[in-house]
Amino acid sequence: MDTSLAHENARLRALLQTQQDTIRQMAEYNRLLSLRVAAYATDTGSTGANQRTSGRNGGNAG
Repeated sequence: MDTSLAHENARLRALLQTQQDTIRQMAEYNRLLSLRVAAYATDTGSTGANQRTSGRNGGNAG
C-alpha cells in the first residue's frame, strides 16, 4: 500500500508541475500581450480608437 501511495504522490506532483508550467507560460503570454496592447494603444492614440468604436456602433441606421 505504501508503494501505491508513493506512486500516487509522484503522479500528483508531476501533474502539479505540469499545471504550474502551463500557468507560467500563460502568465508570460499575458505579459507579452499586455505590452503589445499598450504599444498599439500608444501608436493609434485615443482618437483612432474612438473613430473605430463610433464606426462600429454608429453604423448606418437606415
